[in-house]
Amino acid sequence: MDPHDHRGKVRQLADDLTWLEDHCQRQPELGVHAAHLRLAAALTRNVIGPAAEGQAAKPLFVAVVGGAGTGKSTVVNFLCGAVVAEANPQAGYTRHPTAFLPPALGVAWPTYLGFLGPLTRLSESKPGNLDEDVYQAKRVPPPAAGAADPLADFVVWDCPDMTTWASGGYVSRLMEVVALADVVVFVASDERYNDEVPTQFLHLLIKAGKAVVVCLTKMKEAEANPLIEHFRKEVLGRVPKAGGDVPPIPCVAIPQLPADVRADPAGKGAKHRVALLNQLLAICPTPEATRARTVTNAVRYLETAGEGLLDVARRDLTELENWRTIVDAGKAQFEDRYRREFLAGEQFRRFDRTREQVMQMLELPGRASP
Repeated sequence: MDPHDHRGKVRQLADDLTWLEDHCQRQPELGVHAAHLRLAAALTRNVIGPAAEGQAAKPLFVAVVGGAGTGKSTVVNFLCGAVVAEANPQAGYTRHPTAFLPPALGVAWPTYLGFLGPLTRLSESKPGNLDEDVYQAKRVPPPAAGAADPLADFVVWDCPDMTTWASGGYVSRLMEVVALADVVVFVASDERYNDEVPTQFLHLLIKAGKAVVVCLTKMKEAEANPLIEHFRKEVLGRVPKAGGDVPPIPCVAIPQLPADVRADPAGKGAKHRVALLNQLLAICPTPEATRARTVTNAVRYLETAGEGLLDVARRDLTELENWRTIVDAGKAQFEDRYRREFLAGEQFRRFDRTREQVMQMLELPGRASP
């Protein structure tokens, strides 16, 4: 198939799904459906389309997600081995995605038609709380001389908060990056490890076939293992089983750390960073195998979730058909009444009067004088 045919079909499918999402957004009770549709459209743009055009396996993408105030930016810094993300005590500070590029990626960052959908790339660095449909890319400083770079093939994304399905722009920006991701690092703090919306979002990730690493944060170090076991039982134990090639979900902990340790993730914080990287790399055997899994699971999600994605439109079509049935029944009732009460009554009386008047004007022979 010609590349232009690929692009046209991908664009059409993504546009149709986006139209359905916009339809849901106008109906608050359908917010969760809107999230599914946004993810489906983003998977079409960011995974299916590029795969159809032979996108290279590198770089792989890691999306760091979670609820407000869980410590996502701190986790990003531990993944990158340097303080690159803005860690702000203000909950909900991060409002648009930021990509952190490894030094090995070079100057040219490969993107493609439809990359990240409605998000445009900023040409200069902006604070993380810029509330617009944008993303920015920043380069990670090179590791110390002689040090290995475990994530040399990965772009790490710091994402907006997942706090409510109704958070409009936040969710749409988050979904674009999550769809793009080959691995999602789901961050939950000891205080908010089972908030309703982030947990629903975790279920959605699994349903979409995303490889997930859970990172629990902010607990006392002595409470790390009990919290991990509790999370596995109370949260992961209730996650619906996913089909396809979805690896088991590992859990790691980054406890509450002193400021000097957080400021030196590759040095003083190395113990916690290595534990996180080991779990991430274990579910990414090679770039080629990891990207193949991402594409395969995206296709499976669109195939198996297709009926559910159309349920919203199907319900409205049913209501439209019911409305048409009522209108047709009313029309038939009106026409029947019109025939009975007007055509069979008033119409004939008028005809009789007109006939008498014509007969009088003709003055036919033999007609008796009044």
